[in-house]
Amino acid sequence: MLAACSAAAVIGLGVLNVLALVLLHSPAVPPSSAAPLHDLVGVLWPALVFASVAGAGLIVAIIIARRRQRAVGASSVAGQQAVGAAPSADPQPPADNLAPERAEEFGQRLTAIAARFGPGQDKVRLADVQDLAILTDEWAENRQSCVNVLCGYLQTPYQPEPPAHAPVAQRLAFRRVHELRHTAIQVIAAHLRKDAAVSWQGLDFDLSGVVFDGGDFSGAVFRHGTVSFDRAVFCGDISFERAEFRGDVSFERARFAGGTADFGGAMFRSGMVSFERAEFAAGKVSFAGAVFSGGDVGFMGGEFSGGDADFSGAIFSGAEVGFPGARFAGGAVSFSGAGFSGGTVSFSGAVFSGSEVDFERAGFVGGAVRFDFARFTGTEASFLDAGFASGTVSFSGARFTGGKVQFGASSADVELGFFRAGAGAGAGFERAGFTGGTVDFSRVTDWSQPPAFDWDGPPPAGLKLPAANDEPR
Repeated sequence: MLAACSAAAVIGLGVLNVLALVLLHSPAVPPSSAAPLHDLVGVLWPALVFASVAGAGLIVAIIIARRRQRAVGASSVAGQQAVGAAPSADPQPPADNLAPERAEEFGQRLTAIAARFGPGQDKVRLADVQDLAILTDEWAENRQSCVNVLCGYLQTPYQPEPPAHAPVAQRLAFRRVHELRHTAIQVIAAHLRKDAAVSWQGLDFDLSGVVFDGGDFSGAVFRHGTVSFDRAVFCGDISFERAEFRGDVSFERARFAGGTADFGGAMFRSGMVSFERAEFAAGKVSFAGAVFSGGDVGFMGGEFSGGDADFSGAIFSGAEVGFPGARFAGGAVSFSGAGFSGGTVSFSGAVFSGSEVDFERAGFVGGAVRFDFARFTGTEASFLDAGFASGTVSFSGARFTGGKVQFGASSADVELGFFRAGAGAGAGFERAGFTGGTVDFSRVTDWSQPPAFDWDGPPPAGLKLPAANDEPR
């Protein structure tokens, strides 16, 4: 359309020019009228030229305005789609009411703030973090872009705290950056909670590689959008207490190197939460009282080399929690008092060396715990006082080359034994091997439905049965 208008203007000017020349030099025109005609053409020709140019310019202006209006409408639709998962309580005005001038102003503000968040980070101030948060709230259609800037700042190289004898300027610089980073974390977490005035739920948060020496995501809701803590380092106390996981959240190859990562009371309702190849080198990860009611939580290939994982009191009712191929070379994993009512916890192929696994007082009502093809060397696993109504514990193909696995009651005062709760419960040791380890059933109070074994004759060394049962059934 622009090209057509320009061509029409050029052609019109050409026609006017030819007409003027013809009139001025045509022999058919009487000489006596040449001077007045010359004057008339001299007056009319510039006017016609101006009118043609002005008309073409007006058409071009109308076309540009129409294109801008369409562009603003398209960006508004895209913004609404990007934040479609946000709750209806979000008070910002509809995105399609944003005037082009306002959008241009927001773009200039984001450009200026992003420049200060660029390489070096020396110009970043606390006010910049707050201004970026305000802009993110106001600019719905580009909210993701603003969040990307904030996450990018947290991904910048982390400088550890300098020693006490370091120069004052160096220590002050660390404190300044430390405050900025924690403010950025606080801003993100606050906008993920249910009571946020403007919700950022449903956006993507790339926090991969970020070093967290503290932080509070308690009560945050992770839904729809993708959240990545891949290769993040947790070296301080960080809280995910009562957080809700309804989307995909990844902690793959994350390293827990100190402090406590607290997921106590968290709700895992859907989606996939992955701790694949995560390293628990020190500190503690707590899922105490967490509820796994859907989705998958995976620790495949995780390395537990000193830290503790606490699932005590957790509820598994339909979720799949897996530790396949994980290595436990120290520390402890506790499912004490946990309830299993349909979910599955799998340690298939896991290696236990010098660690502790605790299922004491756990209740199994349809759930399953699988140690198929796991290897136990110098590890203690306890199912004392555990109650089984219809759950299953399987050690098929497991290898015991050291350590001890105990079933039964912790004392004579405890009436609930491994099989006391009723029919349908059981354990399987098919293809299991015993070469130095111990599996102790001697304290089981009810042996009416014993575990399934696949050997004939007396039990192998290391397997202790109740005193009245010399032969496995």
